[in-house]
Amino acid sequence: MRSFVALLFLASATALACGRSVDPNRVVLFVDANASFLEGQAAKRAACARGESFLWLPGEAASRSRQQWNVTLARLNRQLSNTQPDDPQWEKLMDEYSRYSSTMPEVPEFNAESVRLALNSLASRGAAVTAATFSGHDGGGAIGGVFGFIDKSEFAEAFQGAYEARPDLAQQFQTALMWGCYTATRSEVSQWRGMFPGLRVMGGFYDSGPSNERPASYGLLESMLINSGRLVRQCNEADLRRAVNQLTHFNTTYAAISVSTCNGDFYSARTPQGSIWERSTEQTCDPETVQTLSWRAEQYMTGNQSIPENTSNSPLRNLYAEARSLPISCNTAGTVLDGDRLGLLRFYRAVVDNFLNVFAQDVAAFEGALAAMTPMGERVSALAPDGVAALLRTGNRRSLAQYLNRLNDLQDVLVTSGSPHADLVSRFTGNMQRYLYDLDPSCMNFLEWHEAVPGQLPSSRCGQ
Repeated sequence: MRSFVALLFLASATALACGRSVDPNRVVLFVDANASFLEGQAAKRAACARGESFLWLPGEAASRSRQQWNVTLARLNRQLSNTQPDDPQWEKLMDEYSRYSSTMPEVPEFNAESVRLALNSLASRGAAVTAATFSGHDGGGAIGGVFGFIDKSEFAEAFQGAYEARPDLAQQFQTALMWGCYTATRSEVSQWRGMFPGLRVMGGFYDSGPSNERPASYGLLESMLINSGRLVRQCNEADLRRAVNQLTHFNTTYAAISVSTCNGDFYSARTPQGSIWERSTEQTCDPETVQTLSWRAEQYMTGNQSIPENTSNSPLRNLYAEARSLPISCNTAGTVLDGDRLGLLRFYRAVVDNFLNVFAQDVAAFEGALAAMTPMGERVSALAPDGVAALLRTGNRRSLAQYLNRLNDLQDVLVTSGSPHADLVSRFTGNMQRYLYDLDPSCMNFLEWHEAVPGQLPSSRCGQ
């Protein structure tokens, strides 16, 4: 890992790239989880415009190399997708794609610990973080991607530990931008303000956010960072609303922002249903809304409603968005409306692929053991004649429930009889229950499990 002395040198050297004098003790932090090179450059320009230093984690060079590799791989993938297998060019393109996909650049990873070290280094030399931007995929206030993962609570813990003895520096942290989907719902804003009472601006997206390579994403990020100070100085509500609407791309995305002014707190967002502008108050939870959304979620969880092949524009995707937007007072953590659980349900087929890869040895061992357990094993196999992997890949959760019920019956018989297969069947049944049927967020990081990346295994927290 690169030394944080070098990283801090980069922060203080912003003036050289900026072409103007900057304050070395006021730092804009950019935490890049997903090779968001263009967004990082936008944040760097904003730091320059603010007259402040800039720190990029895990580093500009890492983001640049991985982003360039991603662009080239995407181009080859498009060419391959647009070429038929009987085309003379297809085999050549396939070889080129396979060869290039194996050249993924080695890049440094980051996590809560590396962020903690960076914050400690800043605090020890008397530098304050005035604004922090986190870019990547979002999962209930966690940001992750190809470089690593960090949760907002982990950042808060690291920040408070670093600046505990320097409240004069801590209070200068006034702007937080979470650059991922569903990062600035009312609930997320409430949680950020609870962790950082002095926060004046909290921005991100109410719904899905644009790709990190689109001008709508990095243009809005730069505009929010540059104008955050101007926004908090607007004591007239009409002037503030006008200033928010003038933010670059605010009205062409599902952007959301919360601003604290001398006239109170205000929240503005663009949603699929229209625009929101309101004076912020602590929202109460509507039990009827929760009951209705819970019933809709249960239909998918139990398999009464099939999970669509493409969930990017579907009732399930809309349900996920509505659950993410519920007030924090609804306290849906651990319920069927838990945002991460619904997210795993939305990307269920990727979860299945990850499960089959993470527990590949148990899957193979279970299939072999089942074939040897006649006639008990035949009763289970009858529900999955093409094997358990084929059954899971159908995405049929009702069939999964039936299969688990029969497995539990088999497990009871094996344990009672002292069968040598009892431990394997118990372990496999328990993992299927937790990871596939319950979709337990405490067992799997949503950001790691919601997509299946070739050659990359997500961590499993509850594997037996």
